[in-house]
Amino acid sequence: MRNSKKNGIICTFCSLFIVFLVIIILTAPRYRAKQTNQIISSQKNDISQPPFRGMNLNVGLCYSKKDNCSYSMYTDEFLLEEIKYITDLNCNAVRFYGDNPKIITRACKIALQNNLTVFYSPRLINCGEKEMLSFIEACAKEAEILRLEYGNERVCFIAGNELMFDSKFVFNENEYADNVNAFIFKFKIKKIINDYFKREIFTAPGTYGKRVKDAISTITKTAALHFHGKITYASFPDEFEYIDWDAPQFAYRGINLYNGADPITYEDKIITLIEQNRKPLLITEFGTACYNGAHKNEGNFSTIVNWQKGKLKKKYQRNENEQLNLIQSSIKIFNNHALGHFLFELESPYNPYVNDYDSNGYTDKDLSVAASAIIQRSQNGSVRKTISYYKMKELQK
Repeated sequence: MRNSKKNGIICTFCSLFIVFLVIIILTAPRYRAKQTNQIISSQKNDISQPPFRGMNLNVGLCYSKKDNCSYSMYTDEFLLEEIKYITDLNCNAVRFYGDNPKIITRACKIALQNNLTVFYSPRLINCGEKEMLSFIEACAKEAEILRLEYGNERVCFIAGNELMFDSKFVFNENEYADNVNAFIFKFKIKKIINDYFKREIFTAPGTYGKRVKDAISTITKTAALHFHGKITYASFPDEFEYIDWDAPQFAYRGINLYNGADPITYEDKIITLIEQNRKPLLITEFGTACYNGAHKNEGNFSTIVNWQKGKLKKKYQRNENEQLNLIQSSIKIFNNHALGHFLFELESPYNPYVNDYDSNGYTDKDLSVAASAIIQRSQNGSVRKTISYYKMKELQK
């Protein structure tokens, strides 16, 4: 009986401790935001050229070994069509990401011929370090040929993207989705707790952080050996990857920073990053999807998809204003701080538009609602533009 009572007390204590940690995780960013909101919001990003008004474009990326990835759609005609959409949106830059150097190079050439600045962004999902280094070297050599032809200000290189997710350097899981889960449960929650208590309660974050820091350093140094222009990296926010942005190979500090439920908090984060004054800041990804509540998921808006079944996990109501409102508020903040930015993204080849809705406007068949794409194609190739497409033309004049 005494042991039972003792066990009950322990269970109660553990439950209260878990609730306490959840409260800390949820409230700490908002508390910090209130403090940083007192900073003068007119702080400008120190960048020597006009801010990039950019777009992300997938030009062939295989996320899983199980996917039947095809690159046949990325013809010169198709790429030119995409680039015309991008210039129509008053963009002056484009980030091409993918795992096929030949396609990235072709896309860059077409964009350069249409007066866009290009960010050559190789990504190789679930690769090991040796494979990644070989891939980065090949891509850097391709990008250097473009730089020599078109100039230092027209061609930039992004030496990797969120390697905690993209690679096996840190967690060594089987699939991209497994790396995402490992990041959340093995790293992120534990790091937040360590940071709050200002002591190493868990040793895992430091171990994983060192792995990715060392890997990014090696990769970017390899890129700099073969590409002699401006280099950056597309990182997680919140210093999860422990990157040494002061390293000489970096020209910009690139961060995939998604706006959430509170635009004031988002601007506070940006002000803090600018104030650190390490390198000119670029927002390499931002955006959200087209369903009710998508913005609350920040960069995790696509988690509503059951990829194995090829449908949404439940029925969602399409809401393009959700996407539009976030893009508008984000671009306004970027303009306030003369900040280069790249919307994620023009199209999403894995999220086709399917016109299958019930009488109340809900669907579990239309995967396009779970994408941040502002152009959505049906499986027969017909194009559908969201209202954000038309509004962006005005926002970026």
